[in-house]
Amino acid sequence: MASLRVERKRAFTLIELLVVIAIIAVLIALLLPAVQQAREAARRTQCKNNLKQIGLGMHNYESTYITFPIGARVDNGWGPSWWAGLLPYADQAPLYNKLNLGGSHPGWVGAGGGTTGDLNGQASNGINIPVMICPSSPMPSLIQVGSYNVTGPQYLGISGAMTGNGLTEPRAVACCGCCGMTAGGQIVFGGVLVANAVTRMKDMSDGTSNTMMVGECSNWIPGSAKVNPTPTDGWLMGTGTGGTGTNFNAAAGDGRADQITTINFPPNGATSGAAGVHQNYGPNNGLLSAHTGGVHVLLGDGGVRFVSNNINMLTLRELATRDDGMALGEF
Repeated sequence: MASLRVERKRAFTLIELLVVIAIIAVLIALLLPAVQQAREAARRTQCKNNLKQIGLGMHNYESTYITFPIGARVDNGWGPSWWAGLLPYADQAPLYNKLNLGGSHPGWVGAGGGTTGDLNGQASNGINIPVMICPSSPMPSLIQVGSYNVTGPQYLGISGAMTGNGLTEPRAVACCGCCGMTAGGQIVFGGVLVANAVTRMKDMSDGTSNTMMVGECSNWIPGSAKVNPTPTDGWLMGTGTGGTGTNFNAAAGDGRADQITTINFPPNGATSGAAGVHQNYGPNNGLLSAHTGGVHVLLGDGGVRFVSNNINMLTLRELATRDDGMALGEF
């Protein structure tokens, strides 16, 4: 009779399993940062492309009207921002065609009381406008304004820079008579996108490649609590205040000019509670981003540059000013 053979199957020991698991964990730990960096690089590229598209729209607008858009406009009350004029030149013509910009308070989305803003709130309700949103931003792309949810833009027009670090800027008004802001903020009219006035290509006498038009404001304002710098009335809101330059009446009523900012802090350096820094429109909220090390800005020639958090402040102020006549430092 043949003897019975019992075959014993080879199995992993507990120690071997633990070693394999440890190796896999190490590989994941090594691979995950690389994946995250690749994703952030893609988001950063998209943010740069957004600004390139905005720049192309600005130049197409200028080719049509021989001026750049008004940064923030008063018009039968609260008028529209520069975004309104840019829409047809930024692949948003269908949305632009739905807007009514001829009635009362056309920029005040969700204003109530049967104003034009209600019609524009309905037209833009629930619509994400990709060119206005940095994909790296941790902030919501839609914000609630009245009964509507509209895009909260994460790029601001540059209206100039406050006096400081060797730059003297006389085209400044104290801001603002509202919202519980800390005193000391200013709106300046030395940039490209200003309140109630247009600028032309020739006005950038420092050179188009030496002048900022638009910059990122796509991250929480640093401080003890998360503060969203996005104007709480959405992308269409301009200003309800008349005058321009030193005649702009920033002390009257709200005295605000949304969608534009005056530089007074380094990139990612504006902190909650500082003069001119505020959630419901801060005139000096400045340049903020979730990108490591700095922010993207759009220059007057349509180029996009990444500006370091450590940029020399005089250079940054000069970049924000279209006609200071000073030699620009490296950036």
